[in-house]
Amino acid sequence: MRKLQSKRASLAEACANTAAGFIFSFIIQKALNYAYDIEMSNEVAAWFVFWFTIVSVARSYVLRRLWTNEFWKRLGRSKNPHSTKQCPQCSETNLVHLTSHNLKMCPRCGIDIPWTLDAGQDSLLTNAKGTCYGN
Repeated sequence: MRKLQSKRASLAEACANTAAGFIFSFIIQKALNYAYDIEMSNEVAAWFVFWFTIVSVARSYVLRRLWTNEFWKRLGRSKNPHSTKQCPQCSETNLVHLTSHNLKMCPRCGIDIPWTLDAGQDSLLTNAKGTCYGN
């Protein structure tokens, strides 16, 4: 099991990375000013770079926290307000539907639950003629 990076360590990493970028950005700022014939004092250029650096630290920190918490695993999951079935182990209602396998998976405890229609229950997936898909 890997150890997750703490929030403080994430912030320190983002600051160290961005501090190095600050110097690089300042040099690029001055080079672009020269290339485009824009007159700007070193002080004004440094303030521009400073504000972009603040935004960069915040962006880097937020993305690191999202990445550390594996946010992408939750992107495809949406709660189905019409679902009344629950996981038999933990009562989770936000189940992942594995349509081609007639299963639902519980994201909390990871078990597969057979998912078939109850007797007399109509499929929600029907064609224009009222015929159920998959039957």
